[in-house]
Amino acid sequence: MGIHSMVKGAFSSIKNKNTTNTRLTLKWKRRVISIAEDIERSQDPTKEERLENILATVVDEFATDSSIDDVVSRFNPQTFERRKEALLEADKLLDEIKPPESGRRNLMEEAAAKDYEAMKEDIEALCEETVLNLQRLCNILPTRQRMRDQVPEWDKANTSKSQSLLELQAMMAKLHDRLASMQENGLLDSNLLVMVFHLEEPDEKEPIPLVIPLDYTFCDLAEDLLKSDPALLLPDFWVKRKDETYNQITASNISWEYQPPFNRVCEVPVVDERNDSRAVDIVVGKDNYVVALVNKNGIEMGKVVELPRATRCASSHMASIFADYKISRILDLREGTDVGAKAFNKNYFKANTNSLYIELEPI
Repeated sequence: MGIHSMVKGAFSSIKNKNTTNTRLTLKWKRRVISIAEDIERSQDPTKEERLENILATVVDEFATDSSIDDVVSRFNPQTFERRKEALLEADKLLDEIKPPESGRRNLMEEAAAKDYEAMKEDIEALCEETVLNLQRLCNILPTRQRMRDQVPEWDKANTSKSQSLLELQAMMAKLHDRLASMQENGLLDSNLLVMVFHLEEPDEKEPIPLVIPLDYTFCDLAEDLLKSDPALLLPDFWVKRKDETYNQITASNISWEYQPPFNRVCEVPVVDERNDSRAVDIVVGKDNYVVALVNKNGIEMGKVVELPRATRCASSHMASIFADYKISRILDLREGTDVGAKAFNKNYFKANTNSLYIELEPI
């Protein structure tokens, strides 16, 4: 095997398992490649053998049990510290082959410090992450049994450990406790809890709770709903959201967005704050329609308005729907322009959009 193939193979192996010491590894890799180029020019077998042995030592340090690959193992503070020390020691061993440039040790220590800060930020982010986002990581979270069996060691009394290692271990202990509690409560199973509301009657009708796999589409969700209630007609799905770029008319900034059948449910950006679940709305038994944001006596709600084949204007059509109220404004929700005089049909209003804002007043 040529020296370049050997170096390439070694760092390919390290890269596949290196999630925490990336900056220090890159700094060391550049020096190894430079030395390998010198050896190739000089054809010195002794130096080549020495470089191969040093590389092998580092590769062994990065070798992991492939059967255990989860967040806890990837961010193990002991592993991070051990690999850091291995790289720093290996860099010193390279001095036997080629003297280092001035300030080399400081450069390596700076890279190690940046790795430490990055790892600390990643662990802190996981500690503060929402349940829903942690659910997306369920495939790389430790199993419930592993969380029970492998409690991270953390011993403040052990003064032989560096302060940075103690800090990382304290943070990992916090993360471990949080994940363990969530695991025991079933919050990190590879499923999502989805609450299905009726768009026009979110408070009158009880929401339907469904536990679904992460890869479910809205088409799959519809099938589960139909199985749970055979009398239900095939629903359309909408997501209530807050978007000031779409709705600049009201202070709430709420609007609804239609969800095509093959969109993934786990991508729904809106959470029902009452139970920390995904929240979707359904419209049943309607075909050609738009959703209107209706402001009735200061209370905002969604209203499904079917698109007729008639050519009368929007204000006349809405007057027949909201006969008990005075319509003060009919606006394009996104543009904020008055659309009361526009013909209310599919030629001017696109179906499956939340394109209207209607403001009502008592008569």
